[in-house]
Amino acid sequence: MSQTDHEKKEWFFPPLNGGEFQGFSDSSTNNFKTTDNLGRESAQNSIGALRDGCKTVSMRYTLKTVDTKLFPGRENYLKRLIAARNFYSSSDKWTGDELKKIDKAISTIKQDKIRVLVISDFNTTGLYGKETSEVDPYFKFFKSQNISTYTDMSAGTYGEGKNAFINFSTLRAITVYSKHIHPINGKEDLYVGRSKLCSHNDPSEKKVTQKVGYYAIKTPNNDGWSSFRGNEIDHSLIPTKRNDYGTDIYVWGFNDRDDLEFWDIKLAMGLMYAFFKAVRREKIKFEIFDEDKLIYKFERGNIYEFQKIIEEDCIEKLGPEYWEKSDASLVKGYLRCSDYHKSNKKQITLKVKHFGNVDLTIYSDKEDKSLKNKYCIMRKPLMTIQSFSRGDSGFPYQAVCEINDSEGNILLSKMEDVTHTELNAKNVKAGRNEQDKCRYALAH
Repeated sequence: MSQTDHEKKEWFFPPLNGGEFQGFSDSSTNNFKTTDNLGRESAQNSIGALRDGCKTVSMRYTLKTVDTKLFPGRENYLKRLIAARNFYSSSDKWTGDELKKIDKAISTIKQDKIRVLVISDFNTTGLYGKETSEVDPYFKFFKSQNISTYTDMSAGTYGEGKNAFINFSTLRAITVYSKHIHPINGKEDLYVGRSKLCSHNDPSEKKVTQKVGYYAIKTPNNDGWSSFRGNEIDHSLIPTKRNDYGTDIYVWGFNDRDDLEFWDIKLAMGLMYAFFKAVRREKIKFEIFDEDKLIYKFERGNIYEFQKIIEEDCIEKLGPEYWEKSDASLVKGYLRCSDYHKSNKKQITLKVKHFGNVDLTIYSDKEDKSLKNKYCIMRKPLMTIQSFSRGDSGFPYQAVCEINDSEGNILLSKMEDVTHTELNAKNVKAGRNEQDKCRYALAH
């Protein structure tokens, strides 16, 4: 290995160099409040990374209990948490819950075992790209923030999706192992960590740091970093072995939060609502594990059975009111829009100004009281963004509105909030004319 063991065990937080002290609280991270956000961010990125020659992206979410020694740079990271705690304990005037969260992180990292959510994709390209290649997936995920990009399969509106993973980590840290399709100097795998802690006194350098840090190889003059690649990787630290292309994201200390009870059913509900049509068209499939036990499997072959199981499990574990208020309760009606054997279905292709071609499928049945009188809007990669209601009609109905053209998908991406679950012209950043265009398109 090209780096010494000592160098490999340390995290790198760039020096603040006279900039603003950055606290523990972080709005861009706190935006992602539910496991629905976690599922959306991981799955939409993976669909957009389908590898040539493959038909279906496979996603696996596994909650594991592992030895805490597998958290890379554990001792160094603990020192940084203590340094952060020392700052927040220096005064009793703080009004937030930062000290409580840091104490929780310290307690978690000191334990012998830690729970980690492993988010894995298969049949994808992996996070390929050189350290400075700004157009490639690796740079967009790890080397940039708040940069919006658009491709035919994925619209990155805010460039903040990685923060969804950080928000579900008690340690405020994730690590990523990726085996990618474009080798760099003969190396086709990489390992790197990312933390969003807070400014603190560096245990070694004795200088105040920025809040974002990396488990990576520091440059000699400490002004940058690069991922561990190939034989630089200490594979003994990687909890799950991977031989095929794709990416594993490790969310460390995942279930140490009280609001993550029944995380599996909530995650399944979010994935079902967001990607029911992508699953129907075999663009993606999902598995959710607790250790080695398969909890849920969602693919084209069991799509109706899965919907029924999720409804029953939610009602049993979370109550009927929770189910009725959830977006997942709408999926049963939306699936009927995809049932090619129904006679009471209407399919229309519309040309909508600013949106381009729009496929609208309406299912109505005067005898079916379970229909919610709602329609959903979805964009590439066949992801549901939001459901709307125009009020009661003569017959109970549900409808699916699919935006096909790049023009419409770009417009939708501009209207989305950071979590990709709300469409509103107020989210558009490009001025009043663009906002008016979005209002018109959304209204029609």
